[in-house]
Amino acid sequence: MDENKNTIDKNELANLLDSYEESAKVIDEEKDEEGSSIRVFKNKSIKTGLTVFCVALVIYHVYALLFRLTTPLVLYSIHWGMGLFLVFLYYPISKKAKKKSKDTLPFYDALLALLVIVVVAYIMLDPDGLMYRLSLNRTSNIDLVFGTIAMVLSLEAARRTIGLGLPIVAIVFLAYAFWGNHLPPLIASRGYSYKRVISFIFSVEGIFGAPTKMSAQFVFLLIIFGAFLGVSGAGEFFMKVAMKAAGGSRGGPAKVAVIASGLFGSISGSAVANVVGTGVFTIPLMKKTGYKPHFAGAVEAVASTGGQIMPPVMGSGAFIMAELLGMKYSTIAICALIPALLYYLSVIIMVDLEAARTGLKGVDTSALEKISAQLKHGWNLLLPLLVLIVFLVVFQDTVSRSAVYAILAAIIGCALKKCSRMSCKQIIAAIELGVVRSISVIAAVACAGVAIGAIMLSGVGAKFTYVVVQLAQGNLLATLILSGLAASVLGMGLPTVAAYIISASLLAPSIIQLGVLPFAAHMFLLYYSILSQITPPVALAAYAAGNLANADPNKVGFTAMRLGTIAFILPFFFVYGNALLLIGSTSEVILATITALIGTFCLAVGLQGWFFGQAVNWVLRLVILTAALLCIIPGSTTDLIGIGLIVIFFVFHKGTRQWAVGNLKKSQSI
Repeated sequence: MDENKNTIDKNELANLLDSYEESAKVIDEEKDEEGSSIRVFKNKSIKTGLTVFCVALVIYHVYALLFRLTTPLVLYSIHWGMGLFLVFLYYPISKKAKKKSKDTLPFYDALLALLVIVVVAYIMLDPDGLMYRLSLNRTSNIDLVFGTIAMVLSLEAARRTIGLGLPIVAIVFLAYAFWGNHLPPLIASRGYSYKRVISFIFSVEGIFGAPTKMSAQFVFLLIIFGAFLGVSGAGEFFMKVAMKAAGGSRGGPAKVAVIASGLFGSISGSAVANVVGTGVFTIPLMKKTGYKPHFAGAVEAVASTGGQIMPPVMGSGAFIMAELLGMKYSTIAICALIPALLYYLSVIIMVDLEAARTGLKGVDTSALEKISAQLKHGWNLLLPLLVLIVFLVVFQDTVSRSAVYAILAAIIGCALKKCSRMSCKQIIAAIELGVVRSISVIAAVACAGVAIGAIMLSGVGAKFTYVVVQLAQGNLLATLILSGLAASVLGMGLPTVAAYIISASLLAPSIIQLGVLPFAAHMFLLYYSILSQITPPVALAAYAAGNLANADPNKVGFTAMRLGTIAFILPFFFVYGNALLLIGSTSEVILATITALIGTFCLAVGLQGWFFGQAVNWVLRLVILTAALLCIIPGSTTDLIGIGLIVIFFVFHKGTRQWAVGNLKKSQSI
């Protein structure tokens, strides 16, 4: 291919950036964070009322979490109630209803929203008494009525926001709790009465349990923080810095997508939201420079998905894991860094080799300011992220307090420069945007709470562990394969938060039982829960990227899986050798990191089939892929064998020989 073909000059780049900046400033009132249509109210009084409600919701959380700690049931039920109330206002009952109702609220949605408020009011009448009755199984008939209503509302809210996947999972586990005694002895449960099941679900063990707790204490305020970052212009700032850093290099637009999506994806907490947010710029840019549509979509999908394993925020995964394991957040974030860097390094190398194979050049970035100048002008936009990291890692403060400080830092930081100063209208818009983004998460965790409650009551988690261990016959590798497959299936169509919580509840015990460190087991499941975003047939991130790229979503998904291959194998290696998680002696960690870097590079070469300007035949691809796997596996023996195979590859690969001979002739002539 002609290397001068498919290039973008500085004027085209400037126009694309201007278009992206303008689109980023506009808050789409008709879409939620994942691009799904929501109801829009044109009536000024209704809009004002909803805005006031959103602001009140944020103020309540700040007050309850920072100034006046309240009982768990009160906080979690209000969090649940406010979220579901907005779900039934914003999300119509079906896609057809979305098209019909723009500014009207059907009576049944108004009734459901009212029922949510009634349930919360009932809990508030006597929260301590309700807790007492539920815990001792002395539930009254009226308790059962409200418990049933809360459960049905949670299932319906999740169906409207994230689809049928999670509600079906919850209903299956509920059915098991009710009628599990009719199943074969290997998987049977004792079966519970309706009163016992509803009592458990309508408590801090079910709907108002761990998933809702994590949403109320961690995720909600982090989503608000992410909205403030978006409104402040930090996303465009990240994009410009990434463009100047990598845009001019070979295959630069794809590298920009990887860097920018990794930076913003860690905070956004949603792979789909990140695809929609950054892909509107990166995907057209990649296509204009010659990348095929499905490849451009795959790069954006895999980069956005990886943001959820990238510290410091890890899309809220680090905070949830810290809560489940009783570990410090800072420890999890630091230990997760090397695998995340290997993930992104692998993707960058693969897009670079793709550009080399197809002759794609970078873009003309001469019109952009130098990175030093951009940092000088936009340093204030980095303050919120720095404040969040400092309070979390250095001061070991709570997530909620750190998020509030970071939000204040966003407002103050933007105010330091006139060009980025946020008006009161923008601040309120950021709050409202964050709340609207959060309601699908609240609905998801409420439904997950129904599933978790049924799992805990019925003991299906222990049964599941037993079945997995029996199927794997005590073999760790077989257990990991089954668990990874199950986590991917459970995660299909679900937000990462809900997918990881359910996977951890069901699958972590079976892995830990075989002697694996709990942290390594949970990291394994977090990776596979996240990878469901790019794993067909239900690959939400790939579908979003396919729509933007005008490409077949399944083709985008399978290409994204190839680009993200490292993420499918790394979890196995840090389970077998914890050095990649910074667990072990300094020498073990350094050696494992160096050899993993070598293995990552070799993996990219083997998958792309291109090195030093020459194609790699299938025999040498097998050799270099084997070497890659051996180098990534921690251990001196495997490292030595892997390096030996790399030497064999260098000797027999034509492009490498030509490069070596050329350099030798140059040195002799000198």
